Amino acid sequence: MATNHPILKRICLFLLLCALCNNISFCYAATYKGIVTDSITGEPLPFISIRIANTLYGDETDIDGAFSIQGEPENQLIFSFLGYQNKTISLKRYTGKSIQIKLVPTDFKLAEVEITAKNSYSKKNNPAVDLIRRIIAEKNENRIENAAYYSRKTYEKTVLGVTDLSSKSTNALGIGDVVKNSDTSIVSGKKILLLSLKEKTMDQYYRKTPKTKKQIITGKQEKGIDDDVFAEGWLTTYMDELFKDVDIYNSNILIAFKPFVGPLSPIAPDFYKFFIKDTVNIDGTKCINLGFAPFNSANFGFMGFVSVDDSTLAVKRVSIDIPPSTNINYIDGLHIEQHFQKNEQGTMELIDDQLTAEFYIVKGTNGFYSQRTRNFSDYTFNEPNDSIMRSFSGNELTLKDAVKKDSTFWNTRRTDTLNINESKMTVLLDKLKKNPVVRVVMFGAEILIKGYLRTGKPSAFDIGPVYAMFSSNSIEGFRLRIGGESTTNLMPRLFTSGYLAFGFGDNRIKYDGTLEYSFIDKSYHAREFPVNSITISATSDIRTLGESPAATLSDNLFYSIKRMQVTNMMYYKQAKLQYTYEDLSGFSINPWILYEQREGTGSIDFKQRISQDFETPKYKELPYLYHNEIGIKLRYAPREKFVQGRIYRFNLKNPYPVFELTHRASFQNVLGSQYGYQATEFKYLQRFFLSAFGRIDLTFKGGKIWTGGVAYPDLFCPNSNTSFTIMQESFSQVNPLEFVADQYLSLDLGISTNGLLFNLIPGIKKLQLREVFGFKCYWGHLSNKNNPIYNSSLLAFPENTGTLTMEPYMEFSVGIDNIFRILRVDYVRRINYLQNPNIWANGVRISLNFTF
Repeated sequence: MATNHPILKRICLFLLLCALCNNISFCYAATYKGIVTDSITGEPLPFISIRIANTLYGDETDIDGAFSIQGEPENQLIFSFLGYQNKTISLKRYTGKSIQIKLVPTDFKLAEVEITAKNSYSKKNNPAVDLIRRIIAEKNENRIENAAYYSRKTYEKTVLGVTDLSSKSTNALGIGDVVKNSDTSIVSGKKILLLSLKEKTMDQYYRKTPKTKKQIITGKQEKGIDDDVFAEGWLTTYMDELFKDVDIYNSNILIAFKPFVGPLSPIAPDFYKFFIKDTVNIDGTKCINLGFAPFNSANFGFMGFVSVDDSTLAVKRVSIDIPPSTNINYIDGLHIEQHFQKNEQGTMELIDDQLTAEFYIVKGTNGFYSQRTRNFSDYTFNEPNDSIMRSFSGNELTLKDAVKKDSTFWNTRRTDTLNINESKMTVLLDKLKKNPVVRVVMFGAEILIKGYLRTGKPSAFDIGPVYAMFSSNSIEGFRLRIGGESTTNLMPRLFTSGYLAFGFGDNRIKYDGTLEYSFIDKSYHAREFPVNSITISATSDIRTLGESPAATLSDNLFYSIKRMQVTNMMYYKQAKLQYTYEDLSGFSINPWILYEQREGTGSIDFKQRISQDFETPKYKELPYLYHNEIGIKLRYAPREKFVQGRIYRFNLKNPYPVFELTHRASFQNVLGSQYGYQATEFKYLQRFFLSAFGRIDLTFKGGKIWTGGVAYPDLFCPNSNTSFTIMQESFSQVNPLEFVADQYLSLDLGISTNGLLFNLIPGIKKLQLREVFGFKCYWGHLSNKNNPIYNSSLLAFPENTGTLTMEPYMEFSVGIDNIFRILRVDYVRRINYLQNPNIWANGVRISLNFTF
């Protein structure tokens, strides 16, 4: 299954545009190469950390001890690794020369045990390994979640900015006077131009049994480009998921949607090298400093230090980084700091947490900076008022007046004052918006990311989606579409939307008109979560039978490129009334009623057999098929996270399941409907993280039609993908309507090992490629009562439409992801039913994947 988020694509493209436009001047650094060896044995030393002094920017040696790093002659390089003495050199001495570094081993002492660093690491008889195993054994007792209850107050500040803008660039943008005293990044030491500032205050509650976490947002304010460009807080939502809460006690720590092996994971002794550095006194507590680094730094792990209480082995301080050679995209550096304090009960409480990251879109251009700071206070361990735990569904509630807090509120809630950059945010953005280059970039980004074009400020009606304005297919030829939708600036709860489309091949006009009333207030458009609305619509358009893209519009320009000519299409005119209710707990209900007039086109026609002669059958043509339907869809997605778009929501997959149950009913002879049915479908999907070994995406579906006499347009069939792109929940090598059934089961497995195999190959490892695997199967059965061969009242199947035998249809894929950091290529092979006409046994699918 492709990890392919269209909104993430648009965000990355916008950031790329910003980087290219803002990067008026570049500063090119020289490349320095060399090798690091043990001063005693002369053996090459792999995974030695190399850092440019006064920054956290750097690299590390490869498996052969070699390195290559960019720097300026005035820079100093610091070589360090646990078990060896640090060494600092000046690059001025090595201009045009190879660098030869010899590190001297050092001795460690803890208590009465003396540990001498050796040229080879061993877990056997290693006090550091024994210590980490003791820490792991005690971790459940030491984590605060071992308490029956707790509550605390939290202040959170998140900033986003651009790094390393030259004075020439800032002067050209008209902001040189504002940023002349800019702060610098603790990751790289580069200057920061802040573009976004978010602040939140929260009351957090925890109950151990049954496990419940609740969060009430009492204050919230936002400044920056997110409000103007990234509609509905896309950037904030994505950044929150990108850098989730870090619980050092967890076995897996999610960073950039990747499961990093935690240093206190049960498999940590086999994944990391551990070293005891020294003992230190932190806030009057004697602590042991335990350093660690992964055996293979390309895998998803951390390097750094954890300080633990000498007596209880509870974590006191955390300072960790992602190794520079980790197989992760776009992140130049990531640093996490956490501090704990011991309370009166002897439990360690987290008091502050800081995550700082630098990332890039294109190497060599300006990078981006993000820092999230959290401070925790007022811990209590009393049982919370039961009304708090029951007062709202879901895990989070934002108070209605949270966004109305004044400066007095924020001055009393902030744990520290805003720095110069942060306090000048409004002035800086006002100046940026007056720059013509920035205005063009912002205008293009708004269209690219939102997919809609505003018609005013404020806009009462937005035109779009822009990527559906042009497309083509076998029946319509070139298709032109223009549409849009109203916003809350026209009416706060009543929304209109629609489009007009014209096919130059069939010379027919298509249209859609929708009226939606929301029972709750919206901030801008109708689909904002949660939805509680009633909708009525009228549509006249064309659809493909057997093919329905799950992640895009069918008239998307890029989806128009096909591996085959698709002609099994029909025109339809539909009137639909539906109600949608979404609860904060993740439960939603969607009942509907609709009526359609259908007309076959291309290879689709509606005809009934009127003779018993199978060799030369006679048929009666039905110019139109009439269809009524009522249905209901129930969905439950606990703890679901998603990015909200104007057309779709894109699920940010986490380890929690999603369940869907749908029932549809149609009634024969009601409103002219020639056929009827009762059909039920079930879907379950979930992502399983395998720690250092990658992840598995599982989708299981099943369905059954309970009645007989069902026309083939309403039977089940595997969802075909005739494009050359990787599409979710579809079969790449099945033709549309190739198989039909009235009961089915399907399984879709997507496996990503995060480059686990490629990382073992030294030459390939530097390319940071990732292997992906997939397997899909579909079993279906068609009973005689729904087969036109045995039931002449049914519509005859189109040409090349058939059924499955007892053997399920199967296909598999193997692919390479992260090619040039943006491309995934899969080879897809159809395993069986190779005798069917006009099939493709082999295929190649591609997708642009802006994934970390």
